[in-house]
Amino acid sequence: MVRLRIGGLSIVVALGALLGGLPVRADACEPLIERFNRAIDSGDETAAQTVADQIATDAQCGRLQVSSQRRLAAFRLQSVHHLMARGRPVVDFERLLVAADRPAVLWQASATLGEVRFGARRFGKQPWRSIAPSRSSRTKR
Repeated sequence: MVRLRIGGLSIVVALGALLGGLPVRADACEPLIERFNRAIDSGDETAAQTVADQIATDAQCGRLQVSSQRRLAAFRLQSVHHLMARGRPVVDFERLLVAADRPAVLWQASATLGEVRFGARRFGKQPWRSIAPSRSSRTKR
């Protein structure tokens, strides 16, 4: 590999910083990851969301944003499924379901939200029947 020196910086380092960033030390994100995992394992959704927000805004750990959002969404969706299995009303789990779907990282959350919203519709009078003419109003030719 050819290295050219420009003002004390090598081209290789400059290109590495532009293309993919410099390598991040693994232990730089370790405290945030541990706090996030502890919050998920203990079932503390608000603490996990707080740490996920910190991960997303951290310059070194921002690369872990999608992974943390995906794990948090899976945790929320699992909680929703437990509540649904117990027969709880939609109002008890709708907030969790919407929060699981918000970052758009887990298609299962979107699918579950669609099923719940479709299932909550009340099919009363069918509007297409009132639009179509009745047989008695048709004239014979």
